[in-house]
Amino acid sequence: MKKIKILMVLLCLVMLGCNKKPEDILITEELKFDATEATTSEIVTTEADKESTSSTVTEESTEKKAYVLKFESTNLDGEKVTSDCFTNSKLTMINVWGTYCSPCLGEMPDLGEIANEYDKADFQLIGVVCDVEEGASKEQVDYVKSLVEKTKANYTHLLLSESLLNKLVSAVYYVPTTFFFNQDGELIGYVESAYRKDVWKDIIDGLLEDMQ
Repeated sequence: MKKIKILMVLLCLVMLGCNKKPEDILITEELKFDATEATTSEIVTTEADKESTSSTVTEESTEKKAYVLKFESTNLDGEKVTSDCFTNSKLTMINVWGTYCSPCLGEMPDLGEIANEYDKADFQLIGVVCDVEEGASKEQVDYVKSLVEKTKANYTHLLLSESLLNKLVSAVYYVPTTFFFNQDGELIGYVESAYRKDVWKDIIDGLLEDMQ
């Protein structure tokens, strides 16, 4: 793995902070959709519904070919996980979070509840730890496990692999950032910010309804 590249990405995320976001999300060449052509709409309209100052959900333009995510990584138990996991559910939510990020940790109890409230055939939730990479020490991985246990976020969490870095996390300028994929691994939208459970469920239910 190219550790220098990983460290540069993580440094950018730390410098931007958990509760700040740039004017536009950085889109890498690997993500085959153009942010300037994507459609955007506000998810929440009241300050009470927002965990940060501003956030939007961005859906891929129907005129452009969908981006398909291919990756390999390992979970916190060292087991291999690949993009084949998309076939398990109609909708997959990938939440990119950091161990240093208070908004990330703050929403994880709600995400843990959400992960248990849907039929696996319809919906699955996966976390990607952006600041702990594959091959990290046992102490680092144990720390991640302790955060997962503390927040009751009992769904699959992946360590940062080179493919996840190159194909997904390098496009993130704000944590948490959450991506949604269909059963074919096609990117159908992303959300920047942390949200309450009811807001997330509205988003998930709306996407599932659109898939019918």
